[in-house]
Amino acid sequence: MAEIFGSNVIEDFKKTSDFMEMESIIELRKRDITIGTRTGKLYFEPDMVQKIFDLTFTNLFTVVEKVLNHENAVGVNDIILVGGLAQADIIFKQFKEKFSGYKVIVPIDPVLAVLKGAVMFGQDTDIISSRITAHTYGFDVMRFFMHGDPKGKKRKADNIDYCVEVFEKMVAIGDSVDVGKTVGKEVFASSKEMKSIVLKFYQSEIKNPKYVTDPGCKCIGKLSVEMPDLSGGTERSVMVSIKFGETEITVCGVDKTTGKKQETALDLLGDTK
Repeated sequence: MAEIFGSNVIEDFKKTSDFMEMESIIELRKRDITIGTRTGKLYFEPDMVQKIFDLTFTNLFTVVEKVLNHENAVGVNDIILVGGLAQADIIFKQFKEKFSGYKVIVPIDPVLAVLKGAVMFGQDTDIISSRITAHTYGFDVMRFFMHGDPKGKKRKADNIDYCVEVFEKMVAIGDSVDVGKTVGKEVFASSKEMKSIVLKFYQSEIKNPKYVTDPGCKCIGKLSVEMPDLSGGTERSVMVSIKFGETEITVCGVDKTTGKKQETALDLLGDTK
């Protein structure tokens, strides 16, 4: 639009409520755009329509190529387009051209296909047997300080040097996880006087993060487990388990001395501090 009306006009227009309304309408109408003329409607030159979708295509193709190149995608022959944008002819044509080695399919009603899938899953969760993890998941632990660890992460407890903020991985990005699968790790008390343990859970964009402070790591929840019986000293432990594969990821901590259990669901959408 800047090429047509000028950048100054567009910048002023962006400051008005009409601009937000226009953007909302464009997003709703993108799915109905076809190249050509229609009586009583604004005519778009083919090159302009292509520019509208350029960023959309770039992002879509990047994600789809990443999925198709994954080892778990070996043997995939079909690409099914669903949702509102799948109704746009230009989307279908671009996918057929870009992924010519695959059969590109658009259901009769691609919008309704999404709704039907959600309803079917709600009625029978067993229709999905496994999921591919979108991130690496783990939690924050403290272990013995090792050569190469940052000095800023060194902490002393009971005259022993520990390294803090270590990423204890539970499952890696791209792993196939069966629905309902539980992964467990045992965590020991770091001091004889410890009466509770607070675990912070993280997700990461990389496969093998070393510390929870590494780029791409994000805190998604925390769990506190009481450890009131001090008789076991540093031999006391908590069994931490994460249940994957369902619509939410739940974590559980059990004090092995008392059997007391705490559970919580991880916040995969919000910003947990």
